[in-house]
Amino acid sequence: MLLDGLVQKLRLQREAFAQPAVAATMHSEMTRLINTLSQFQGRIVFEVGQLRWLVINTMYREVVNPNRTLSREEFYGLLDESSKETLKNLRRFSPHIAEVVKAMKQWLSGEEEQQ
Repeated sequence: MLLDGLVQKLRLQREAFAQPAVAATMHSEMTRLINTLSQFQGRIVFEVGQLRWLVINTMYREVVNPNRTLSREEFYGLLDESSKETLKNLRRFSPHIAEVVKAMKQWLSGEEEQQ
């Protein structure tokens, strides 16, 4: 009986000690994963925004003046401007983006399947 009590007490102490250690490990691993995914998604969003800006401006120039080619200086100017405009657009709030984010959260959490 005394032995069973000691075993039970040791088990409770071990569980009480293990839970914070496991939680801390999970937190650090999740933080690392979140940082990696955030960097990856940030790069994707930036590249897509910059490409969109370049394509739209190139198409606009071709429609307005179809016989004129884009010079090297103009291209690099567009590239610099696309980078600045992309960063500006990323920081701007848009109601359409909020709807997309909400839908993505529902999809990732599996709420859409339950409905």
